[in-house]
Amino acid sequence: MVRSEDERRVNADRKTLFIFVVPNPCMQSADPDMPLASIRSFLEDLENAITVARTLLEDGHAIDLTGFDRMVGLLCAQTLDLPPADALGLRDDLIGLLSAVDALACAMTPPFPGA
Repeated sequence: MVRSEDERRVNADRKTLFIFVVPNPCMQSADPDMPLASIRSFLEDLENAITVARTLLEDGHAIDLTGFDRMVGLLCAQTLDLPPADALGLRDDLIGLLSAVDALACAMTPPFPGA
């Protein structure tokens, strides 16, 4: 997937990377007929952002995921608007996203002293 320069910016000290997820314009619509493919694409974008964040974190960079929670909230809201059969088809993917977010949160949490 090709990423634009606007999706990732490096601050002046070159140690903190800011990751921006630019949502598919369809995701901002309140249209209940939004195609399932757009939601799947947005889910993939969020998964890719987590993968990039995890890689940068492992390379010793600080990361800033400001606004990521809003993007996940938008994904969840749009999923709830789907017909039940379509939403059920996304269940495993959403569980996978949750696992990836939890793993990233654990990686960002400093270990307990003496551990």
